[in-house]
Amino acid sequence: MRHQAATCTFITAAFYLALISISAIWSLDGNLSQYVRPGGATGAPSNHIKNGFQITLDKDGVGWDGSFYFYIADDLIITDDTIKHLDMPAYRYQRIGLGLVARILSWVTASNWVSPIHFLIASFAIIIAGVYFLARFFEVRGASPFLTLAWSIGGAPLFTLIFAFTDGAGDAFLALAIVALLSNRFVLYLVLSAMAALCRESLILLPLACGTVGCIHQIAQGGDVSHRLLRGLRAGLAHTPPIIVVAAWQIYIFARTGAFPFQFTPTTQFSFPMLSSARYFWQSIGHEIVSFYGNSSTWFPPFFSAIGIFLFSALNAILLISLLVWISKSIKTRGNGTDAAISGLVCFGIATCALHLCFGDVMMWIPVGYVKASSTACLIAILLVVAIRPPFLATLVAASFANSIFGAATIWFRLFP
Repeated sequence: MRHQAATCTFITAAFYLALISISAIWSLDGNLSQYVRPGGATGAPSNHIKNGFQITLDKDGVGWDGSFYFYIADDLIITDDTIKHLDMPAYRYQRIGLGLVARILSWVTASNWVSPIHFLIASFAIIIAGVYFLARFFEVRGASPFLTLAWSIGGAPLFTLIFAFTDGAGDAFLALAIVALLSNRFVLYLVLSAMAALCRESLILLPLACGTVGCIHQIAQGGDVSHRLLRGLRAGLAHTPPIIVVAAWQIYIFARTGAFPFQFTPTTQFSFPMLSSARYFWQSIGHEIVSFYGNSSTWFPPFFSAIGIFLFSALNAILLISLLVWISKSIKTRGNGTDAAISGLVCFGIATCALHLCFGDVMMWIPVGYVKASSTACLIAILLVVAIRPPFLATLVAASFANSIFGAATIWFRLFP
């Protein structure tokens, strides 16, 4: 069945390449180097200018998020020259995972800088690796590898490949980390989960959840109390390397920039559960201008945001309820031989869905923040559908595909408003 995973990967790669080509021709005037969407107001670091990088499409703007992640890839030690061209240096540098891979690629090709092509190839390679090994994992488990498409064709992967965001790479590393964990490749899981968290900080929830559950699982086993506590401590500490790596990187960022990344987290990123979702859903239904940061009515058709918010909220709510039901049954049967890794992944899914349902204005005002987050929910959903076959299985699969299709539509309307 290996050819099915290859077919799924080929379909995904062809879709990506087609969309990248369309974007380059019609949105970037044929200049692929501008796919990071740099802005003239912030300019580019000196090493980029020295190597011929120019800002040709947005000479007066500050640039998109992807341009800042592209800039930091060329400067892993965080120098003043790069800092002055970033909007939020500490916040941007916490997401260095994709840039690190791009920097390694530039070294391998004997280049003295990370070019846009290096950044794009690194993004493409990471995501395609995630697609292939996720599809292979599904095959081995007796499931259709084409379930992978419920994650790969929308949301975060496309925002990474078309606009140079880091979220898609984070999702891919997350997929690879979970596959490694469930395949008993623990050291590889630790490395990949660290890389995932260095692409998107919220993904540190994976080792946190798995470590906590592993600790509790060992303590709950039989035997002398002191031995159980010792086993629990060891099980928990085994998952800490990614957390230590991320914490050390954050401290280094503070030493170089004078600020911690969390200091730049918007106060409106989270709110009371579903409050912002409901606000922007009804604004879209009522044809009102959704204007937290600007007028988005010219970018998307009427009701578009309402559809996306409904799909996003429904997926996370259904997945949350499904996993809580599964956990409840597992507790009643005293685990029934359930593996600690599976329980850890379920708890990671619960924490992630709860976080998503508490998104605030800055995440919900426009189909970007929640669309990227929906990819993580889709990924968790299809992985757990195969691993544990939770309640509402068919609904979860359908909701995942619907969210990814909406994510792809979002990219299309951003390219051609």
